[in-house]
Amino acid sequence: MVRTADTKTQRKRTPARAEHREPPAPDDFSSTIVNMIGDGMYVTDDMGAIVMVNRALCAMTGYTEKELIGMYAPELYPAPDDPSLPTTISREAISRDYHEIFESFYARGQRLSTYLAYVKRKDKVIFPVEMTITNICVPPRISLGIIACIRDITERKQYEEKLRQARDALEQARDALEQARDELAQKVQERTRSLEETNTALRVLLKAREEDRMIIEKNMLVQIKELVQPYIDKLKQSCLPEPCKTYLELIEANLNRFVSSLIQATHQYGFTPTELQIADLIKQGKTTKEIAELLTCSPRTIDGHRNNIRKKLGIQNKHINLAAFLLSLE
Repeated sequence: MVRTADTKTQRKRTPARAEHREPPAPDDFSSTIVNMIGDGMYVTDDMGAIVMVNRALCAMTGYTEKELIGMYAPELYPAPDDPSLPTTISREAISRDYHEIFESFYARGQRLSTYLAYVKRKDKVIFPVEMTITNICVPPRISLGIIACIRDITERKQYEEKLRQARDALEQARDALEQARDELAQKVQERTRSLEETNTALRVLLKAREEDRMIIEKNMLVQIKELVQPYIDKLKQSCLPEPCKTYLELIEANLNRFVSSLIQATHQYGFTPTELQIADLIKQGKTTKEIAELLTCSPRTIDGHRNNIRKKLGIQNKHINLAAFLLSLE
């Protein structure tokens, strides 16, 4: 029983012998291999006539095998003056390439080479191909013809065209972005220039206003000193009734209080007109840089005037705020 089971198992594991068949004839075997190639292929004689094709070439071109056999190989390719040729294809390139392919390759000793070309179908449709071609030679290097393999690269060309279009679109977008950035930079520069011009005009107006105010104050001091104060002094020296003297004293006190800061700065401390102007700006809380911009001079010059003002006020080298001190004089 065991031996029988082992025998059955051994029989199951032993592969069946292949049925004996005769090998295919050489011509049938070569034809089978050629037809298994996915690319189109043809063979010509030494005059350029096609003597053998495969099925892939028939499917690619739309011709039958009988139509292709005996056809002159260059008839598969469009001529430079072919009206079906797209305008995107260079006629000069076709003329040059086909001359090399179909004339130079029939010379002796030509090596295997690959070209980009165009094939014309039976229905006149032209499509791009990649063609590999070589000679058929026998000793002593006598050319019997050529073998050509043709691969349809229509899809590859379409992908390349889409890639080119995408690249062009990217370049256009980049150019548009560069242009927009340049326009924005130009607008920023124009806006900055406009603001600078506005600031300059405002500084000029503010400086003119300060100068006008200083002139008015100076004229007011002169008017008071020359036109009002002399008459007050004369009235004080005259014999006035007691009530009138009281009124005169009140008038003089109020007048002095009104121009006290100007009178003190000009007469008591001996400020120059420029120092008087700077002292007034200091009381307004202006910084040295702001005063320099208003008076169109350097901050170092303003610092020099500030030191002179402190010296005349008697607070030089003392930790006393100059603005607060000037305000306290009013």
